[in-house]
Amino acid sequence: MASITTTASITASLSLKAQQLTDIELAILICLATDEHPILTTPAHNIDSLVYELCLLVPRVFQLTHVIIYCSPSTTPEDFASELLVFSMPPSPCSTDTPESIALQRNRLTASSVIAHCIIAINFDRVPHIIQIQVLEMLRTRRILTRGAVLPVPQRFVFIPVMEADAPGEGPRLTPHLHHTFAMSHWHDPEEGYMNMEADEVHQAKIEQRQRRLQRQNQAEGSVGEDVDHGEGEDPESDGELDPLDFYITEA
Repeated sequence: MASITTTASITASLSLKAQQLTDIELAILICLATDEHPILTTPAHNIDSLVYELCLLVPRVFQLTHVIIYCSPSTTPEDFASELLVFSMPPSPCSTDTPESIALQRNRLTASSVIAHCIIAINFDRVPHIIQIQVLEMLRTRRILTRGAVLPVPQRFVFIPVMEADAPGEGPRLTPHLHHTFAMSHWHDPEEGYMNMEADEVHQAKIEQRQRRLQRQNQAEGSVGEDVDHGEGEDPESDGELDPLDFYITEA
């Protein structure tokens, strides 16, 4: 009986957390849990906002590394493969520009690089057919050839093409075999908003507000003989009490 109660409690807790996720977060969570990959679409004028939202939520919600790839018809397989990488250590500077030193530096970069957990491929439908085949093989074999080395994808890995579509079910399609590899195609309605981006904007606004307040305080303290009606170093627009949000911003 205790085991059944515990299982029910865990299920209820997970259900509550899932309900608190946005549609984008839920799509990524499902794919990470099932080792699958989603296609995300949205109207053309909202592509940048959707990508910004992804860049915020991937490290914030899932604690994963990510890279952005700007795709075009001129993208080459070598360019695409190199854009998948993040570096586990900063590259060391070369003392000379000789072919030997350049080759050594390239080998060091390859040795210290890994594929990011999350790949955000903007306008992926525009890449040449050969790159779509390259990605198909990567998703099937979970590895890719890059800079002369075969690199495995991380255990937690999700590949997200972000493409333009005016409505659900519309927009460009990938090559048939690759298209069927993706577990879902989700259209994000701009009316649903971008929770992480909006929260980030509020946070930045609070930081800027506090910086302006400190600047005014410093100016007031530096003025000799200035009559400050609201007390030295206080914000004239405040009531003298510290906003609780300012405390967390300061601590951060």
